[in-house]
Amino acid sequence: MDAAFINTAQLKKLGLINGNVEDSDLRVIIQRAQTTEIQPLIGTSLYNRIVSGINSDDLNANERLLMDDYILPLMVLLCDRRAINVTTYQIRNKTTGKGVDENITPVTESENLRLDNQIRQDAKVPTSKLVGYLLDNCDLYPEYDSEECNYENIQPQKRKTAGRNIFFR
Repeated sequence: MDAAFINTAQLKKLGLINGNVEDSDLRVIIQRAQTTEIQPLIGTSLYNRIVSGINSDDLNANERLLMDDYILPLMVLLCDRRAINVTTYQIRNKTTGKGVDENITPVTESENLRLDNQIRQDAKVPTSKLVGYLLDNCDLYPEYDSEECNYENIQPQKRKTAGRNIFFR
């Protein structure tokens, strides 16, 4: 398993997730958010460098800045969004169902969707900031610009988009 870009205590402190959410659930949320959403934004080479730097505690000053100012704020939003469903539904051995707590009234599906949509909107700005920062500072992150075209590596997102299907280089 890759090193976590944010820990569960930080996530509970900086995000919307309540302190009573199980850390084991949050660790899964964190891993999925960083591998399915952060890795495609920054590319496999830079992603692997950051994981390696966290594991060996040798992130350089530029990598720390990237993590603190760009990746961590986005990770909080991505994890908050994923937690909506993870904390609503429970997968058991015979069925998937909604979890119910005697101290809280569950929200409706439409209320869940409204929260999900709001967090998705909120994540657009930090996503653009991350990609823009990397594009403007390729010289500081050589792994970001050194991706080779092969099936093993995810290429970083480098196109600015307007609308849904129009891409600019």
